[in-house]
Amino acid sequence: MTRRRLIAIFLGWHLFAIAVAALPPPNRLSHFPKRDPAASLGPLSYRVTLALDGVAQVAEFFESGLWRLTKPVQPAIGYYLRMTGLAQNWAMFANPPTTAQYTRVRYYVQPRSGRLWVATELVFPSNREDRVRLVQSFRDSYRDKAMAIARARFYDRRKKSLVAPETRPEQLPDDLAPIARYFSREFARTHLADGDRIVRTEVWLGTAPIPPLGTELDENARLERAVVLQAYYDGPVEQRIRVPEYPPYHAGFREADISWLLEYYEER
Repeated sequence: MTRRRLIAIFLGWHLFAIAVAALPPPNRLSHFPKRDPAASLGPLSYRVTLALDGVAQVAEFFESGLWRLTKPVQPAIGYYLRMTGLAQNWAMFANPPTTAQYTRVRYYVQPRSGRLWVATELVFPSNREDRVRLVQSFRDSYRDKAMAIARARFYDRRKKSLVAPETRPEQLPDDLAPIARYFSREFARTHLADGDRIVRTEVWLGTAPIPPLGTELDENARLERAVVLQAYYDGPVEQRIRVPEYPPYHAGFREADISWLLEYYEER
């Protein structure tokens, strides 16, 4: 009887740990603005949209309450899941991004002889948006998923106090470090001559608006974004004449409707 009881307790704890780990923190839930779907949807869709919005608000209220209620045991649950290899984020469809997301990596290159120059390449998403994506896109989706997870974990772990111009790389979480190091190695292997070296690598995360359901992106905005992306699609964008200075941490930059932020960097 004691053995069966211990097994039952263990199974109960195991299921409880998995259920608690699946609860996202309140700051990971998407807060959609109030909307009036009647402008773009029919009467039936209008009623269904309002009903689903109401369900989402109730679910968010209870989920946030459960997350706060179980917060005292979350460190123990996190340790247990890491120890057993179960620490995975299964909620891959629970919180889809509400903006188009991009990642670019910038390299400051110091040649053996000559002046510093800069190259910037788009590394996420892996596939172009202006072409049909078939089998290759399925393979690349694994890389894109890994980069999306790294992005989410970085934002979860970075402290608000680190969003300051004087922040150094060693103060930041290392979730974006694999992106910086992998692509810098590949760029050095394929683009640099012997004796050239990358002295600084920057990871810029970008967002652009996604039109609300039932609407389309403004044509001018769509064309402006396409022009910006086309420059990246043609290969790394090099700057050899007007080389930008090192920007402070969390510097912002805008290209068309894409807003870029410098979220991680490394210096050698």
